[in-house]
Amino acid sequence: MREHGLRGRHRRRDRVTTDSGHRLRIAENLFAQGFRSSAPNQV
Repeated sequence: MREHGLRGRHRRRDRVTTDSGHRLRIAENLFAQGFRSSAPNQV
């Protein structure tokens, strides 16, 4: 690789976009997800 002037590429790390350590209050679950589906892909 050196003879041909080639170099390996470093892969970038993914950027962290979520702050899991925040001190904000968590919103309550208003829907409670109590729904049933009658068939696949149907709500």
